[in-house]
Amino acid sequence: RVLAETVPQLVWTVLPDGRFEYTNQRYHDWTQADFEIRGDDFLRQFVHPEDIERTLMLRHHGLETGEPYEFEYRLRKSQTGEYRWFLARGTPVRDEAGQIVKWFGTSTDIDEQKRTEEALRQSQERASALMNSNIIGINVIEGEQIVDANDTFLRMTGYTRENLREGRVNWMHMTAPEDLARTQQAYQELITQQVMTPYEKEYVCKDGSRLPVVVGRVTFQANPSQAIGFVLDNSARK
Repeated sequence: RVLAETVPQLVWTVLPDGRFEYTNQRYHDWTQADFEIRGDDFLRQFVHPEDIERTLMLRHHGLETGEPYEFEYRLRKSQTGEYRWFLARGTPVRDEAGQIVKWFGTSTDIDEQKRTEEALRQSQERASALMNSNIIGINVIEGEQIVDANDTFLRMTGYTRENLREGRVNWMHMTAPEDLARTQQAYQELITQQVMTPYEKEYVCKDGSRLPVVVGRVTFQANPSQAIGFVLDNSARK
């Protein structure tokens, strides 16, 4: 009991028929639930309406099968009415005959983790939308090699995804000779400052034609050996 009252989780024990036997003070303070309410309606007091049916289904499945269960749900904080995400885990305790005598459970606050995951998902969606658009050419370099690119960049320069996989797309080799000095200067800026000031240059495409472009680039914080570049077709302006 001392341990249950000390840990930062909501802690409870449940009898084999699903009735709550004990909750720690943190659980009681968070939910301020009416323990006179029995059955599924007990959880309906504080579980988010969008999560309650799934919660009940998984909980009933665990009670019926005796299998430990784990699920995520949102619980309403009684003092403020706000909902936060929790990870619930329930584990059966058995007697010498193997019969379940009670369940021990905890709910751990994972709201910050869920918010981070959602922000990451939205960020990935935005990045994917940009990468898949036909508005701007995008490539990823490692050293002088272009290791990834969107279809727009490949279409602009005439290279294929097979050329990428074969390692045949080199941004230095693609740079027009008269632009090499400026390109090397920009690359040094990228190495020292992790960002490259956008500048104009010409690419030599796969078929030998010239393509005026504006190029900017920034390194990945998580992987400084790689950098992502944004390539604008500058032909119309030229």
